[in-house]
Parts: sequence; C-alpha cells; structure tokens
Amino acid sequence: MAAVNAAFADLAEKAGQASDASAPAVPDPGQLAGRLAELQDESMRSMATFTQTLASALDRIQARER
Repeated sequence: MAAVNAAFADLAEKAGQASDASAPAVPDPGQLAGRLAELQDESMRSMATFTQTLASALDRIQARER
C-alpha cells in the first residue's frame, strides 16, 4: 500500500509540474483500487490452485513410498 501511495504522490507531482497536453492523465484512485482488488483475488485463487496441486503431488509421492 505504501508503494502505491508513493506512486500516486509521484504521479500527482509530475502531473502538477507538466503544463501541456502531453502530461500523463492521473488515474482514478477508485478504478485503481478496484483493479488491485481484482488482482489480489486472482492471485489468491492462483495460489490456492498451486497449493492444492502441490499437496496432491506430495500425496502421490507418499503413496508410492508405502
């Protein structure tokens, strides 16, 4: 969260310094927060799938050793 806030501050500073039309648009914080939440959910699902696959592989390895 600190890194995101620092990036926002940096972007706002750069946007304030630029006075022409080539200045980057400041993204909507609400949209960014929504996208970050989506990415977090997606990464949690991926980690759960990875963990389940790893547990299954370990179970198969242990079953062969018996």
